[in-house]
Amino acid sequence: MFDNLTRALDGNANLARRNRMACLVVAADVDGERWTVRFGADPIAVERGVTAPPDVVLSGTADAWAKYAKAVPPVGYQSLNGMMRVGNLQVSGDMLAFGRHLGLIEEVFAAMRGERPAAAKPEPVGTPRIEAVTGRYLHVDLDGRPHRIYFEEAGPADGIPLICLHTAGADGRQYRGVINDPEITRTYRVIVFDLPRHGKSSPPPGFETEVYRLTTRLYVETVMTVVRALKLERPVVMGCSIGGRAVLHLALEYGAEFRAAIGLQSALSADPGANPALRDLEILHRPDVHGGEIAPAFVSCLIAPTSPTADRAETLWYYSQGGPGVFMGGVAGMAAKKPKLVDRDGRFLIPVLTDNAEQLPYTFADLRCDASDGGGPLAVETRVANLTWGDYSLLGFENQVSVERKSWEDAVRTISGGRDRFKRELA
Repeated sequence: MFDNLTRALDGNANLARRNRMACLVVAADVDGERWTVRFGADPIAVERGVTAPPDVVLSGTADAWAKYAKAVPPVGYQSLNGMMRVGNLQVSGDMLAFGRHLGLIEEVFAAMRGERPAAAKPEPVGTPRIEAVTGRYLHVDLDGRPHRIYFEEAGPADGIPLICLHTAGADGRQYRGVINDPEITRTYRVIVFDLPRHGKSSPPPGFETEVYRLTTRLYVETVMTVVRALKLERPVVMGCSIGGRAVLHLALEYGAEFRAAIGLQSALSADPGANPALRDLEILHRPDVHGGEIAPAFVSCLIAPTSPTADRAETLWYYSQGGPGVFMGGVAGMAAKKPKLVDRDGRFLIPVLTDNAEQLPYTFADLRCDASDGGGPLAVETRVANLTWGDYSLLGFENQVSVERKSWEDAVRTISGGRDRFKRELA
């Protein structure tokens, strides 16, 4: 099962160099049967049985390892860190060593899936060209201090403003595809800014004596400060990860000031997962762990193994460039507080409204609370209402929350032939 690990370094000079620096023994346990994996030499040695005291033990069932080894693994098995976080893999031993070498271990064990498809040969640029993207700096007062915030934009000046929020520890370059998509910039004025301390935005005066924490309040305040400083009228806001979390709060608190809210990987809080050992070690910001190595390794479990190699590598490169403590400050700060939406009996606190024109209303049956709310059945009260927009909403938030439920065929019609009508309804 682990034989392919001996070929993990083939043709990868970067990985081979990192491996030379690793004095590490990892035991892989499959239903009680062990293999010993020795890092540090080239090729990596794989031996059946316990042939050396392990620094780290990775324990999983034969079924879990088989799913991980698939060329296209199912969700929850796409990486070792991801498996650990959802409870499909138990990791024990020296967790600091595991975190310090997480990127190396992930890339080596991914060789269980066989040879990766060769990366597509990049097309030559040919005639030099300049992107139709403008970058500028905005000076504003935020949280009682002056800030210098970098932002980029593309699209017509009178287009619908689309403001994009990046993830923790990265920057606006994540939206390079959106801001360069002519189909999008034909209609939308795309605006992407770097949060303070991220990318090309400067930290505020006095940052050198602080421990950075990006709270929900600060993120929401930052977005609203930028929106108002640029005099954006009812923009669309789109955010990913902690940006997606901020989108939910922006919709709840300032819904009337936005045309639409798009959440990517949105959640009200960050669950530390089944094994919070790396979080408890504050692995993202330690003097004995290379921040430029751990940040991309930590987040790589959120990128599908089938993603284009060049795009995946470029995205992870952005995480490797974050300042000390910036990634951890974003993750820890936004995870600190979770709004209470479920009572102790498993009842959702806000009734869900269903439009009276909905022909086959969703029943909201067989739902379950997440682990932080006990994991039991989730009861949702539903009421029929005459909604102005959408098929579903929340009582008290009718003008802020609108959900359209569509079949696949209807969704395709909406974004193709019926796109103009749908855009008029959103306006």
